Amino acid sequence: MSLSPEQIAKIRQKEAKTPDALKRNPLNDYTEGWFHVTLNVRGEAPVLGYIVGDAEAPGGSENAPRCILTELGKRVEESWKSNPSFYPGIENIEFQIMPDHVHGLVHLKSENQKHLGQIVYGFMVGCTHAYWDTLGIPWREMTYEKGARAPQWQDRDHTRSFRGPALFVRGYNDVEAIGEEEIEIKRQYIRNNPRKRLITRSKPDCFRIHRNMKSANWTPERIMKGLCADRYIAADCNKQVEAWQQVTVKGIRNNRGKVSATLNMQTQTNTPPECAAVNACTAVGYLAHAQVLGNHVLSHQVSIRPVIDLVGNMDLLQRPLFPLVCHRADAHLFEQQKAAVLKVAREQGGVIVTACVSPKERAIVKLLQQELLPVIEVMDNGFSDKYKPTGKNFYAVAEQRRLEVSPWQYEYRQREWRPVKDGHCNPVLDANGNLEMEEIPDITREMCMVMNELVRMIAKKTDDWWKLTDPM
Repeated sequence: MSLSPEQIAKIRQKEAKTPDALKRNPLNDYTEGWFHVTLNVRGEAPVLGYIVGDAEAPGGSENAPRCILTELGKRVEESWKSNPSFYPGIENIEFQIMPDHVHGLVHLKSENQKHLGQIVYGFMVGCTHAYWDTLGIPWREMTYEKGARAPQWQDRDHTRSFRGPALFVRGYNDVEAIGEEEIEIKRQYIRNNPRKRLITRSKPDCFRIHRNMKSANWTPERIMKGLCADRYIAADCNKQVEAWQQVTVKGIRNNRGKVSATLNMQTQTNTPPECAAVNACTAVGYLAHAQVLGNHVLSHQVSIRPVIDLVGNMDLLQRPLFPLVCHRADAHLFEQQKAAVLKVAREQGGVIVTACVSPKERAIVKLLQQELLPVIEVMDNGFSDKYKPTGKNFYAVAEQRRLEVSPWQYEYRQREWRPVKDGHCNPVLDANGNLEMEEIPDITREMCMVMNELVRMIAKKTDDWWKLTDPM
């Protein structure tokens, strides 16, 4: 039976309202694998516990960071532990209750027949029942008569029950962990949540997001200059327009099927209000042709300024800065470049600025991190409202030796896959005759060009400074 146009419209309307972080990946098999699940308490109410301990205390010690559970928190923990008794095909790997949310890592075995959503839903129902018990709601005795007036809690965003409010918000976030390394990373992330909460609480300024910061040097012309560092883009006006749209128009895919990030722009009009809509529509065309037609075109109508967001120690910007951009043409000089970068960081107090685009750049940054040397990194995504650096970067920010810079709007990213093709553009099949799939990289070439130009702008030096005898 086919759906009516009205039903299809309602489905699409519902999908449009669902945050990207709560949408399921259509390519995942949600009946088998390792999944990191996050659920948030309604209204971010800290009703599950409170964090105690010393952020510097080692794990397992008497004063190690931990969450002291409330009675409700204990019931939530019991509900999670009971999952395997209801669903024999799953295994609880890791679980951490925080005051206002929970993290869980589960292994859905091959014999499991239940979708992850069914398992999470059952857990949420059990937690809500425990919540009603703590509120003194006699939910076991309550019945709902058909035709009666809908009660206040019959809210699709939270719960359809007439008995009371749900504990968790509707929906959940899941991330699939592939391989032993990713599984261990997820385990450590879950375990370290209490410690990170204490560090964040003690150093709020370190993790505050500085929004919409402006620089006189970070302009549309500078961005176009970065894109034109690619000689193929520089040689063709049409490619310049395409490249500009790739980083300024949301949702556009490049010829490899990847959606690029969107630059964070502030638009202002200098004309009467009735002309504002026209100016906004023509802004992209103006900026794309700025290098070709001259910056005076429409400049009397539209004022557009790129802005950036920052997290970390902004004082690093006042120290000597050195860009780290590794080019293929200089691959044979990599050891010389690495030695020069490490020297200025170790001996001259220099701060390295990089986008960590290439493996060679990441390798040098790894050495800098091992020696606790400062780094400014241009990120390939924006910062969500609750953004915190992850892994070692979190502790580097807390210790005032890292600054993260982003020129992009934040986008929740799920893994995207595409069929593998051979040299003749034919799909490649595996041993079982199925299409081989490969992950689409999270970063496009256009993004790389823009981020490398931002690196140069911040450092105020050319890429080849390390070839000079006196880099200062």
